[in-house]
Amino acid sequence: FEDVARVSVCAHGNPTGSTLFVDDEERHAGSLLTRSDMEARIVVRVAGRCAEKLVMGEGELTGLGAIDLFHANSIAREMVMATGMGPVEFLHLKQGAQQRGDMLAGSGGQSGEDDDALGQSGAWYHASDASNEQIRAAQGEVVDMLEAAEAKAYYCLAVNWPALRALSDALLENGTLDGRAVAR
Repeated sequence: FEDVARVSVCAHGNPTGSTLFVDDEERHAGSLLTRSDMEARIVVRVAGRCAEKLVMGEGELTGLGAIDLFHANSIAREMVMATGMGPVEFLHLKQGAQQRGDMLAGSGGQSGEDDDALGQSGAWYHASDASNEQIRAAQGEVVDMLEAAEAKAYYCLAVNWPALRALSDALLENGTLDGRAVAR
């Protein structure tokens, strides 16, 4: 995915962990995220919870990885419902205020000077014209993506089990490791 800059447990005194990646600006400058980039981000997001299950056991699983699961779910939903990376593409942008559109524009349901000053007739917002069947299919695709990412994360962690145990032990001893220590 990306090079690791630092891994920490109990970051900032909170009972949680974090991984900071080195952002390769040259690699990302002017480029678009591909499907494989987005899938890799999902795998990274679910890998922490998978590692927690493997190292601590199912009975000791915490809810501290919930934000990562939320982000993994968001990425998968965006892939399927907004970028057309799934066979079901049905969300699109519409301009104007319909029903709650004014609230999304921040105008509180009133058309006013702000819209005129900005030269806009309302907010851009996601609107769906999908049937219930299409929505169920899209949700199924999101679940499939998340399950595939989880399987890939478990596989990578299991194949690298000795390294995972060593990393876990080093983190429990030191609290924080830089990228070089993680690589060792």
